[in-house]
Amino acid sequence: MIIWELSNDVWEERKSIIKTLYKNSGNPEKPSLPGTRPLQKRDILVKYAPKVYLAKNEIFYPSSVSWAFERMNRKFEKDTVSACIQECKEILDFCANDCDPISDPGCLGRCQAEYEACKKACEENPVSDKPNTWNLRPKEKQPVGSDNSLALFQGQRNLNDVPVYAFWHPQENGEVDLVYFFWYPYNRGKQAWNTVYGSHIGDWEHISIRLVDGRPTKVYDAYHAEGEKRSWGDIEKEGEHPIVYSAWGSHGSWFESGDHKYDEVSIPVLGTTYLIDDCSEGEAWNTWDKIEAFDWKDKKSLPDNKEFPRFPNWLSKGYIDRWGYIDKEQAGFCPTVDYCQLIMGPTGPADKSALNGSDFN
Repeated sequence: MIIWELSNDVWEERKSIIKTLYKNSGNPEKPSLPGTRPLQKRDILVKYAPKVYLAKNEIFYPSSVSWAFERMNRKFEKDTVSACIQECKEILDFCANDCDPISDPGCLGRCQAEYEACKKACEENPVSDKPNTWNLRPKEKQPVGSDNSLALFQGQRNLNDVPVYAFWHPQENGEVDLVYFFWYPYNRGKQAWNTVYGSHIGDWEHISIRLVDGRPTKVYDAYHAEGEKRSWGDIEKEGEHPIVYSAWGSHGSWFESGDHKYDEVSIPVLGTTYLIDDCSEGEAWNTWDKIEAFDWKDKKSLPDNKEFPRFPNWLSKGYIDRWGYIDKEQAGFCPTVDYCQLIMGPTGPADKSALNGSDFN
């Protein structure tokens, strides 16, 4: 008697009775197909889930998405002026990066003038090619500048209640990326010139692991729109779990503890300041203890999910654009056009390059 096809679903649900009947019927042992069935995918995601060390004295903890949804409103934003101005800032960035102030001292001034003209056009004609979007805002109040007093921003202090959002992401060449996203309700910016700049509501961080023939070969740590790749043998691990250090307040993911300089900001009159992530071995977050796992290609939740047993709407493109939307009045003090005390929150996992291609391309 052959019951192979009839037993696939119950086999994956670990139904011991059907397994016993299968074996007793004289059928051969079911072959091992690592990563091809939902429970196997989940088990692999659990096996390699990272150990995250929050920084010592961290006060802005991660949370579950559901916890944050209870404290935030999803709002349809009809006004596209802010989106239009953001595009102007991106144009300014490209212009400024191409400037050589030594050979062309007037270059930055022309860039600034181009930005001001672009911004004026946005304000006078608030029609943008960017579609209207759904975004998240805090229910408590709308913060301004460096105000970090909202209860939402503290996250969930009991890390046992906080899941990691893990994705099985197959590549066209047969290799697989395991992508682990961490959600923090708040990102504290960096101290500079007697205040804090670059804070934002909502913070998605992640790491990725590349599997080749079912074995991990390399790891990608993401921090502040950048990241670093290392081979599997060159990273710190606890058993099979990569160790990640989350920077204090801003939560960038790093392979080692200590200070990590990742950028610098120069402002006329004020001077130059370096942006540094401070990582240390504070409270440990064993993310494998609470995983919400998904098959990204098939757009399905994997077995044993508690928070999202079905694939959630928030993982669909367009359901949430910005996970911390602000109006321009909330930005606070802006010493430059693109460097304010409070900036726009991030896009979500569905819009990240890690799930739209790969961190390893």
